[in-house]
Amino acid sequence: IARSKSFLSGIYAYLPTDYNSIDGAMRAAATDEAEHVTDISDVQKFNDGSWSGVQQLDNVWNNMFNGIRAANVFLKESAGQTFPDQQYTATYENLIKQFNNYPYEARFLRAFFYFELVKRYKKVPIIKTVLTAEESANVEQASFEEVVDFIVAECDAVAAVLPLSYSLFAGDNETGRATKGAALALKARILLYAASPLHNTSGDVVLWQKAANAAKAVMDLGIYTLPASYNSNFNMLVATPTSELIMERRVAASNDFEKRNFPIGYEGGNTGTCPTQN
Repeated sequence: IARSKSFLSGIYAYLPTDYNSIDGAMRAAATDEAEHVTDISDVQKFNDGSWSGVQQLDNVWNNMFNGIRAANVFLKESAGQTFPDQQYTATYENLIKQFNNYPYEARFLRAFFYFELVKRYKKVPIIKTVLTAEESANVEQASFEEVVDFIVAECDAVAAVLPLSYSLFAGDNETGRATKGAALALKARILLYAASPLHNTSGDVVLWQKAANAAKAVMDLGIYTLPASYNSNFNMLVATPTSELIMERRVAASNDFEKRNFPIGYEGGNTGTCPTQN
């Protein structure tokens, strides 16, 4: 069971992280909020107009499909496992309850990866099995609508099983794992994209209503709120995320953010993104 959890944790590692994700620069440097002092950084391509479909700065194709394959491998290999060699341990009941939740977490992650793909590339193959090299070379693109329907169906299925929180779940107390709220929020987000003028060229009001209903379902859970103080979002303990977060990407402690954004000349600082005078 421990190895299964370790494999699943590795799938979570494919979730995107936004800090310094464009050649070490903050995305604020692609706007009027900040300036990246390294002129040759890829983030400057946002500002000089050289970013295009051919010269992409946010290409996640390989990483997301690697995550999808990892999820498919997990779903295939974990199916039907009962771990009888551990049934007489004191924690077996809780461990099995956690293990039985893992496939739903993997399916959420797979749906999330597809969301990251479809919002960038529109038409992508839907792969739900572990393919051979020959099979992978012959996959066909699914339509945008088919990918949306797949993500929505997966979110509905896993939201019915995933817990609201892991604080009292089978002796577990972890954060950053897929929850019911995360699945419903992902559904709301993909339906919002589907309703947007980019994809909803006829202005179908029904698509907007579906997106609104999905968002209302998240609100009706009654567990997410905006903190009274915005500053409190940055003063929280690691183990107690703010109620403003629905799904967070957990990362190990590091000083990468500070190191890449220290003022010029600061000892140990690589510098990079700097706020403008405005």
